[in-house]
Amino acid sequence: MKVKPIILPLVVFLLLLWVASCKNASEEVVKLSIQPKYSLNIMSKKYSPMIHYLSEETGYKIRLVSALSYSSYFHVLEANQVDIAFQNPLAYIILHKTRDAYPLVKTVGFDGMDKYRGIIITHKDNGIETINDLKGKEVAIASRRALGGYLGQAHLCRENGIDVEKELSIVLMQTQDDVILNVYRQKVDAGFVSEDALPEVKEKIDLGEIKIVEHTDYFPTWCVAAFRNTKPEVAEKIKKALLKLDSEIPQQRNILEAMGGIGFTEANDSDYKLNVSY
Repeated sequence: MKVKPIILPLVVFLLLLWVASCKNASEEVVKLSIQPKYSLNIMSKKYSPMIHYLSEETGYKIRLVSALSYSSYFHVLEANQVDIAFQNPLAYIILHKTRDAYPLVKTVGFDGMDKYRGIIITHKDNGIETINDLKGKEVAIASRRALGGYLGQAHLCRENGIDVEKELSIVLMQTQDDVILNVYRQKVDAGFVSEDALPEVKEKIDLGEIKIVEHTDYFPTWCVAAFRNTKPEVAEKIKKALLKLDSEIPQQRNILEAMGGIGFTEANDSDYKLNVSY
């Protein structure tokens, strides 16, 4: 029996759909979460290229599990049984204790270092010259669990005889770019943020209006971690893909520059021993 001409294309189309659906069904979903440091718009610009790269390089369907704030990050991780997470050193230490997290890689900044620091900022016209001028002032932060955005600065204040919770008026905000914008608009007297947060708002404000009052000690950079529920082969493929990123390759350099660095390097649990109280 001859197949009618109109039927043959339909059969071919249905076969192609079936093959495509089989391919999609075989794609393993890997859930990735990134600790929110900036507004959703900035987070999307910074990390969407990396997520797309990981999907292409590993063959996994990378599903981003988003938290809207520092405070909701751990709940989101637990509720969604995330496979891979990208977070600051303190968050990693907490996850190591609560979910047996182990580090895969850590970021390397534009300066070639695998460490970063926090800063205390103010508006240049506010009259705040030294850390001691903060007493009695309103200081904005994004989270009390942010190492480069609160804990490092609180430690620095204690070393200078200032009790952050008693002698400063802490104003809690959603993200570090919120902190910077409110310092710039002089709605608060000062802010605690990480040093690498300033370039993220350079298109929104004149950074010349922002003055850095003090720097914290250096801390290890953010790490990508896996968990006890993560399949070992998934963790290894993600690790290899991130280590493979090369800033000498233009397309990959764009991915890294969007993220805020020049690459990744291997990380060990011993890298994340901190000398601040939390």
